[in-house]
Amino acid sequence: MSEENIVDNKPTEEAVKPQPSCRRKRDIFRFNGQEDMSINLEHVHKMSRKEKRITFQFPATADFVDFEDEEAAKKAYDQIINVWASYVLAE
Repeated sequence: MSEENIVDNKPTEEAVKPQPSCRRKRDIFRFNGQEDMSINLEHVHKMSRKEKRITFQFPATADFVDFEDEEAAKKAYDQIINVWASYVLAE
């Protein structure tokens, strides 16, 4: 075997950054009222607002939250839709 055909089999060192195992943040909204209720936006397929009620559509069911007045429902709806939309765009 000539010197030209010798292959260097030394292991190469590569810089590998360890991937942190972090959990994805869940967007959960909590509503306090006569009956406390929380909604995980990951499971919501559709959301609608009519007067002072926000209705959340899930795969097999629907649930709703009634607010004190229409302005409170509108404010909550706007806040939820902004978080929900940013979550969808981030993926």
